[in-house]
Amino acid sequence: MPTFRQVTYIDAPIEKVFEFHLNLNNLLKISPSEANLQIFHMPDKLVEGAKVGLFVKIGPVTTTMETVVEEIDPPWKFVDRQVGGFFGKWVHTHLFEKITQKKTKLTDIIDYSLPLGMLANLLGGGIVEKKIAKIFKHRAHMTKKLLEENAD
Repeated sequence: MPTFRQVTYIDAPIEKVFEFHLNLNNLLKISPSEANLQIFHMPDKLVEGAKVGLFVKIGPVTTTMETVVEEIDPPWKFVDRQVGGFFGKWVHTHLFEKITQKKTKLTDIIDYSLPLGMLANLLGGGIVEKKIAKIFKHRAHMTKKLLEENAD
């Protein structure tokens, strides 16, 4: 099963970076416009067990992605898992590490598989991996920009 990993260093306190990621409106701000991301179900607050519903564009097709927050450990970690949508499996772990009072290391780890299992992963895995990398590169850039512009 493929795993995507990205590390981003952000010049902002860990608490601020963690809280930024708990605000779903920020997900819209950091996502690339071509993903055409829209939230159709947003809980009042992201807590363990909270469900989030998204419309997301994958290639020429718009599909849904429903996730549930499995674990929250402020300000160090939270994990969300797809419970409905395009991917056969999608588990996104967000790890936050305090480097200094004003610098945070954010590690995104995504364990995923495509629908139809191993055959789809073999045939389309490289394309999907490049797409995920492009999206998360954009997200890292926008996260840094938004948080570092307003750093304490």
